[in-house]
Amino acid sequence: MAKTNLAYVDQATNDALKRQQQDPTIPSEMKRRATEAAKSIIAGFAIYDGAKESGILEQAKEIRRQDLANFRHNRKKLQKTLGERSITPLAIVPKSAWGRICSESGLFTFSPDSEGRILISTGVLDTIVSRARVLSRPEKCVPWVTGAFALVFTGAVLSLTDDPFLRFIGTVVGSVLGFFIGLWLFEKKEALWTSRFVRLQLFFASKWSHERMLRTLFPKGTDGVDGLSVQLMLPTPPAEVAATLRKAEGLPLKVATVAEAISFAENPLEVLRREHDRRTDVERQEQAKKLYRGYSSYEEWLEKCPIVTTEHGSAVAVIAQFGDFPIEKEVVDRVVNSEFLL
Repeated sequence: MAKTNLAYVDQATNDALKRQQQDPTIPSEMKRRATEAAKSIIAGFAIYDGAKESGILEQAKEIRRQDLANFRHNRKKLQKTLGERSITPLAIVPKSAWGRICSESGLFTFSPDSEGRILISTGVLDTIVSRARVLSRPEKCVPWVTGAFALVFTGAVLSLTDDPFLRFIGTVVGSVLGFFIGLWLFEKKEALWTSRFVRLQLFFASKWSHERMLRTLFPKGTDGVDGLSVQLMLPTPPAEVAATLRKAEGLPLKVATVAEAISFAENPLEVLRREHDRRTDVERQEQAKKLYRGYSSYEEWLEKCPIVTTEHGSAVAVIAQFGDFPIEKEVVDRVVNSEFLL
């Protein structure tokens, strides 16, 4: 698909907003509800009330127009706020549309604090721990240990004798020993094995691709309101972008960027490991992470595409961007001309 730019995003949005004023797009869910509301059963007959459906749809259009008016109000307020700081936005887009554009473009959106830290969800760690607890339960593991030990013990007996009775006795003895060894390993030291299974899963997770790891840590493509704090690392912006950011200091800023441009001062999986170690009181371990995400040079990393935005109500203003612009023209056209505009 053909790449676009922020000027196109702004123009396409304005054109779509003008069309929405004349003929508002009704969200598909609202259409479904209107159709369902128009149906009824009277004396056993299925009755459809077209007038009722039309009335509901007209109400939906009016709500859409109110949303449009609200966005225009917020856009003016945002323009005023930025103007007071001598910042000219590159585009102002409805919050819903911008979120959808970023999502369909595969971008991640973060809200770093004043120290450049963001929050990663502990949900993935909770899932790993839950899975490890299931794996370490005696009723789950003892049968496997019993079978494995019986197989080894029987194999040893088979190598020593051809007597069928001795083979049978060897299998029984191996099963009994395996059962009690399994109880000792997993019932008496279940917490230890839970921790080992957690570490094993985190080890396999460390082999994931960078984007898969990010999609797991940020399943909605954005950081959360609670979780574990990690230091976000982004390329040093060009001088003109840095000047804009200095003017915007104090505003609630967000950053939208592709996965390849995202790095952390330390591996997020190590943060999860430390959190697990803290929870289970196990010795903490740390692992350094390469600063530039393994790229051949800092310049190659710099080519990636941070996009800086600020918001007011339902309006999002893009105030700075550098690197290759990652948003496709087709994505912009599809979003601004759909129900997701507002």
